[in-house]
Amino acid sequence: MRTRNENGVFADRMNSAANKTRKFPSEFRRNFGSFLAHELIRWANLDNRGFTMIELVLAIVVMAIALPPLMRLFSETAVTAAQVDRIPAAASLASELMEEIKSRKFDELSDKVNGNWSTTLGSDTGEGTTKANFDDVDDFNGWTQSFAAPFADYSATVSVAYVSYTDLNTALTMPSPVPNNWTPSYKRIAVTISNAALPGSFQLVTVVTEVQFL
Repeated sequence: MRTRNENGVFADRMNSAANKTRKFPSEFRRNFGSFLAHELIRWANLDNRGFTMIELVLAIVVMAIALPPLMRLFSETAVTAAQVDRIPAAASLASELMEEIKSRKFDELSDKVNGNWSTTLGSDTGEGTTKANFDDVDDFNGWTQSFAAPFADYSATVSVAYVSYTDLNTALTMPSPVPNNWTPSYKRIAVTISNAALPGSFQLVTVVTEVQFL
């Protein structure tokens, strides 16, 4: 049997263990709550810490590399938009002048002489530089023209040349003297419209014969 002293010591040990067991849940809750609050504050501080000097320098470097191409792209886009606005007007002016030229007859001669059409391209004697006097298409060779407002910043030039039926895109050089049966029955008309806002000139081309337009 246990003595009273032994029982008393035993009872004290049991009470101490019980007290520790009762205190564990409250201490755990208190310590865990403090830990969670600390972690939340730490993450909040990380999110709001701003940029370090290294990050700021890297951002400046990236922007210095990326911005020039972007600015150039925006500039080219603006220029392209301005150019696109000019193309319909240039096309309309070229088409109008081309129709005027095509309304004239094929050649000053009504029939070939020594197997040739006219051996001189340009305005004929007595026609001068007045467009209203031109009566055949090659009279317009070398013609230049300006336009009235609102197209005063546009200009036109015209070239007319003989071409072979095997190559309608290449103007033939007139030989001197011109041999018999040299001139072909095809003339290439090119109307070129220029404007300072266009990246290049706008050109409209057609080929005519003594019997029909191609």
